[in-house]
Amino acid sequence: MKIQIPLSLMLLLFLVLASSGLAVGVTTPYWDTKPLVLHPGESADVQLSLQNMLGGEDITLIASITEGAEIATLLAESTKYLVPFGTKDVPVMVRISMPENAEVGKPQNVKVSFTQVSGNDVEEKMIQMNVGVGAIIPIEVTPWVAP
Repeated sequence: MKIQIPLSLMLLLFLVLASSGLAVGVTTPYWDTKPLVLHPGESADVQLSLQNMLGGEDITLIASITEGAEIATLLAESTKYLVPFGTKDVPVMVRISMPENAEVGKPQNVKVSFTQVSGNDVEEKMIQMNVGVGAIIPIEVTPWVAP
């Protein structure tokens, strides 16, 4: 019986903490079984979507390309994105460009990471980082097919 009381308390504590967390997320139209298909020399613009569904506060996220920076760029002028509470559709545009000499059949990934910034002023020198999320865009390089 002594074991059940601590387990019950731990479960209750977990449920309370889980319900008070933030729900920051990013969605992508591509995943491991549905990759972005590009040919050598081809480019595509991909839209990711940021969401902030729990927590009750607006958040600011800083975007960075942490994998595949040689083929991907963020298209916005700023890497900071304000994600108001209750939204699930803040767009983030990423351009992916395959070089002409890209190896056909070699799988590639682009990873876009987002880190939450807190503080009264996101431009201030002392920035505290809180939460991070990311999206991986798998890419399949296929040959050009003659008509």
